[in-house]
Amino acid sequence: MNAFAFSSLIVSLLGSTASFNLKTPAPTDLAYSTQGIVATLGRAIPPMKPSSEGGAITKYSLSPLPNGKPANLPAGLSLDSKTGIIAGTPTAVNLSTNYTVLAANAGGTTSGTVAIAVKGLKRRSPSADH
Repeated sequence: MNAFAFSSLIVSLLGSTASFNLKTPAPTDLAYSTQGIVATLGRAIPPMKPSSEGGAITKYSLSPLPNGKPANLPAGLSLDSKTGIIAGTPTAVNLSTNYTVLAANAGGTTSGTVAIAVKGLKRRSPSADH
């Protein structure tokens, strides 16, 4: 018998009523293994994995833009809503942008920021072929 069951049994035998409020601890301190990355167009990025403290995270999402519209990672990259991993192969050039990732559970929400830029492929000069 575990401690909770034993405590409940004692309370029941004494004729008292007890109420237990087990609150899920909120996640805290969301951070990514790589705080920023400069990706190359058409080349897969290494998966960017999150870490956090506090309670287990049940959902990841991108924070909306200041105008309330949904934020989107650069084309070809995605955020896994269950694991928080950012991965993919960028399909368009993108200036360096800070993205705020939200991590939540029943106890609350925390956030972390990651910077992502996508550069184009360098063109070879015609003289390099000679």
